[in-house]
Amino acid sequence: MLTYSYGAKAPIMNAELVNEQMWKSHRYYNKLVSLEKDRRTCANLLEKEDVEGRSILYARANELERAYRSTCGVFWGTYLIIEDAVKKGKSTPSGPQFKRWDNQGTVAIQIQGGVHASDLSLGKTRFKLEGEGKHRILWLRIESDKRNPIWAKFPIIWHRDLPDDAVIKWIRVHRHKIGTHYKWKAQFIIETNIKKSSPTKDKVGIDLGWRVRPDGFRVAYWFDGENSGELIIPKNLIDRWKKTEDLRSIRDMHFNQIKNVLCVARKERILPEWFMSYTEHIYAWRSTTKMSTLAFKWRNARFTNDEELYDQIETWRKKDKHLYDWECHQRENVLLSRREIYRLFAIKMCEYKHIHIEDMDMRDFTELPGKDDKPDTYVEKAARPNRFKSALSELRSELTTAAKAHGSIIVKVASEYTTMECAECGHIEEFDAAKSIWNTCPKCKNTWDQDENAAKNIFRALECLKKDKKKISTKLTASERRAKALIKRKETSRKRKEKNK
Repeated sequence: MLTYSYGAKAPIMNAELVNEQMWKSHRYYNKLVSLEKDRRTCANLLEKEDVEGRSILYARANELERAYRSTCGVFWGTYLIIEDAVKKGKSTPSGPQFKRWDNQGTVAIQIQGGVHASDLSLGKTRFKLEGEGKHRILWLRIESDKRNPIWAKFPIIWHRDLPDDAVIKWIRVHRHKIGTHYKWKAQFIIETNIKKSSPTKDKVGIDLGWRVRPDGFRVAYWFDGENSGELIIPKNLIDRWKKTEDLRSIRDMHFNQIKNVLCVARKERILPEWFMSYTEHIYAWRSTTKMSTLAFKWRNARFTNDEELYDQIETWRKKDKHLYDWECHQRENVLLSRREIYRLFAIKMCEYKHIHIEDMDMRDFTELPGKDDKPDTYVEKAARPNRFKSALSELRSELTTAAKAHGSIIVKVASEYTTMECAECGHIEEFDAAKSIWNTCPKCKNTWDQDENAAKNIFRALECLKKDKKKISTKLTASERRAKALIKRKETSRKRKEKNK
């Protein structure tokens, strides 16, 4: 399956019905989430051996899901993607989570059996594409009046044609919010026989991890036995990211200024009761939304001698809206640029049949310490924003997606000692990795780049799998220990499966 995305605009026909479908799908999603949470709560009260009770519970949950579907009012196709989203959430330990309504959503249709790309312009009962050239109109069925279709029309920018042999399976139109504005896009999910390039080389080891460099931000280092290289987020992209942080700081400064002005006015002036009631806890406000709401309330409830104060909050509101839109669009552009860098790197790595990466939990790079955990040190607090800028989970996700498309295999190896073990002699010794990017092995006196050394260890981690397990020396290097542990895990998994059969 491939996804072709096109820029779109708000619907020019039946826009209210489109918005209603999005709102109903959001409500349907939260109903299914509530049902799943109730099912988990009831399941936890049952004994593990109570198979019959769990079977009854699951049957009842499925019955309620079907009942919700019949009364949700969401058109066929759109409710399928909602159910798929909830299903993906069920596979996580915490389960699917509630979402608040923020006017974002999707309308979709599924085309059973598919439609050939050459039939896009023909009249269909579910969709059709009208016009020629770059500017076209997408007709999408969003509801039915008995058996008659109710259409919505979306202007789209047709900047590229679909492959000649494409078979369209889904059409989706998304609306998402950037700042105070909404952005639309149309997606065509297709099947095609166009074959992507196949791997031509054997394997590569990739060390994922962020490190600040003079020319940018290193997020990965790779080694294939002969050649090596690094993935750098360029400095200009980091500067653009820093601009979003600067804009946020400016907004916070302006917000604190207008908040202080109003706090002083509350003490020194006689103000209306509604104003005093709404701003009772203004000293603790941290949300600009509350301040904007106050400005809108004030606009419709002016009072005597309020010109100076009102002009100040209205000036703040207009300036904050401008800075907020600037900040959000700046962040969106940076994230899209970073994702494109990661996507191109992932495609390059798919020249290799086996892609070795560390088997690590990305939550360790992002989660804040809990109440009982040891708090972050000053260095860790300073490093946390860089963990977010690097987005290693997104990079790993792009590698996984590209590998599936190109026929490469992702091989996860244990992450212990990949940095501390010398790739030349196998000596292991701890050192301060944050002090310098270079380290000198005390045994062989070889000086190496930490990330390059880690990439070499990851590359060689599974070499001893080719050896007979009985012939592995008792004096194992860290790489051999990792491989031996992997052999043991595979054998344990195989025995468990045989026992279950």
